[in-house]
Amino acid sequence: MIRAVLGGLCLALIMGCDDGASPPATADMTGGAEMDGGGDAEPVDIGPAADMEPMPDAGPAPDMAPGCEPTGDEICDGRDNDCDDAVDEEVVRGCWDGPPGTQGRGLCRNGVQTCDAGEWGPCEEQVLPVREICNTLDDDCDGQTDEALFQACGIAPSGGVGECRAPQEACVGGEWGECGPPVAPVDEICNGLDDDCDGAGDEGFPDSDGDGVGDCVDEDLDGDGVPNISDRCPEVSDPEQADTDGDRVGDACDDDDDGDGFPDEDDCAPLDRDAFPGGEELCDGVDGDCDGAVDEALEERCYDGPLEAAGLGACTRGVRRCVDAAWTGCEGQVLPADEACDGRDTDCDGAVDEGLMPGFVDGDGDGFGDAATPPICPAPADSVPVGGDCDDGDREVNPGAVDLPDPAFADPDCDGVDGDRADLVFVDREADPAEADGSAEFPFADVSSALAFAAAEGRRGLALDADHFAGRVVLVDGISLYGGYRAREGWTRAADNRTLLRNAEPADGRLVTVQAADIEAPTALALLTIEAADHPGGSVYGLHATNADGLRLEQVQIRVGAAGGGAPGQRGDAGADGGRGADGGDCGGAIGAGGSSACGVDGFPGGRGGDVDQEGEAGQPAGCGGRG
Repeated sequence: MIRAVLGGLCLALIMGCDDGASPPATADMTGGAEMDGGGDAEPVDIGPAADMEPMPDAGPAPDMAPGCEPTGDEICDGRDNDCDDAVDEEVVRGCWDGPPGTQGRGLCRNGVQTCDAGEWGPCEEQVLPVREICNTLDDDCDGQTDEALFQACGIAPSGGVGECRAPQEACVGGEWGECGPPVAPVDEICNGLDDDCDGAGDEGFPDSDGDGVGDCVDEDLDGDGVPNISDRCPEVSDPEQADTDGDRVGDACDDDDDGDGFPDEDDCAPLDRDAFPGGEELCDGVDGDCDGAVDEALEERCYDGPLEAAGLGACTRGVRRCVDAAWTGCEGQVLPADEACDGRDTDCDGAVDEGLMPGFVDGDGDGFGDAATPPICPAPADSVPVGGDCDDGDREVNPGAVDLPDPAFADPDCDGVDGDRADLVFVDREADPAEADGSAEFPFADVSSALAFAAAEGRRGLALDADHFAGRVVLVDGISLYGGYRAREGWTRAADNRTLLRNAEPADGRLVTVQAADIEAPTALALLTIEAADHPGGSVYGLHATNADGLRLEQVQIRVGAAGGGAPGQRGDAGADGGRGADGGDCGGAIGAGGSSACGVDGFPGGRGGDVDQEGEAGQPAGCGGRG
């Protein structure tokens, strides 16, 4: 090796050569060795290689292959790592092919692999786990010996069918023990097993899908491929698992598929939650109320102009109707137009003939011109600036007259309704609550909301459409309820129109339709029919009024249902005492007949008659009756 050659060279330089030649001058190096008398050499620093004479090449070490560069100890890679002219010599390692956790346990032992040309050979001499046998040794290398070892020691009943098993003996201490009993047939139970060993399991028990597995252990009772735990209808085959109403009960077993509260058998559209008996009919081509007709008589008010103009001046809303599941155009509406000299607010801004200086003929001298006569622009000297008089021959009829709803249905203020249009709040059950402002064009849909609005705005009456309104009505002092109007006929009012107020919902143990309490100001109920349903659980009132001196009824009918039974009456006084008994009968001691009382009830028996020449006993009770 190189280290060995350099070591030899250093020794030669220090000790000199024994060939009789004188060393060259260059061999005397600075820092050379000093020798003492004893011949012992002090350590020498040979200095840098540049100060040394060139040495002949000693060549490779005798045990190293020419040109080989050692890289370390030999490894299994098909190369001569240690440069000894041998590849992968004597490279071995331990190995194990058995299951994890068994290596080095029980009888198990590691093997050895030998490297051959860069490849590991097979694992040799290893001892792997084997099946446990009865020998007190850990054959399967799991840390236990002879564990749970059994072997048959007889014949299995019924040929070993089903749960039947041959008798067995157990390994104890490396020896086989006594032969145990066999597993014989037993009565079948519903457990998914063949208990009676006849080749069939759970026979005789319910098997809904006929798959041979009893319902008690069948994970798919209906055999639809959906496990019971996630099946929306576990007992009804339903592979699609449809669930229209999202209630986690499949349509196949849900009696109300759309969840609208009506069973499918009574629902004309069992998969449409917006269609059911009594539902709302919409313009959609669907029988929403399940009455057998589609979109029947559907209409609604409409207006294509500015909403603030509807109901002002000449402007009115129209009506659109549902035809073939679609709404028609708005029919009958009057939209704003340019103002003309005609005595009308044709541009619907709240002013009449503004800027045109109209003049009206006033025949009755009440200060209001004849509504039937067009104005003249500019106004003549003998005209009046205000028209609108619907009867120019009667001074008591004009737009400034007082008008309260009355039995004659007159319109003295010429506003087109019975009553003062500006002082009334209009109510139509079919109105749109979102648009309600109490006007004839935008009425309220319920009485309670209209009463609250009237109270807040200082109005004195409600004009009710000749329809029916449900629920309890609580009157407000000074606000009257006038029925009999026809919203679809311009809010005209007539005697044969009646408004129905009806309640079927009791509260606080009583069923009341109209409640009037502390009514002091004039408050009228007119042209109404008031109904209250049956209430077996308590009292029923069509109209319940307390401290209501201001209440006035005009053409009002009241009909009420049956109420609950009254409290039991008190017991009557005791009847009078009966009269004295009659005389005794014949001799021989017979009991006499009792006398009759003033109430017509027999008295006590008379006394027992005495024998001949003997006095009879007294009647009963003692001390009261005469002798027999």
